[in-house]
Amino acid sequence: MQVLINHPEIIFIDEPTGAINSKSANDIMELLLEINQTGTTILLVTYDVKVAAKTDGVFYILDSSIVGEIQLGKYR
Repeated sequence: MQVLINHPEIIFIDEPTGAINSKSANDIMELLLEINQTGTTILLVTYDVKVAAKTDGVFYILDSSIVGEIQLGKYR
């Protein structure tokens, strides 16, 4: 992942698991969680509830506006 060479503070990701099998999706999410644990913030857009459930929090967006938020933290 060349994007990580400069140790960015934040990474924006759109549907990282959209068109892959569940094993690969899980592997990608585990990698992203490892990256997050090193201090990089990850803003991820997904329609996959299983992917969202692995995050610290979820923002709900409707018509380009944030309409809700859930902090998952310890429930992950």
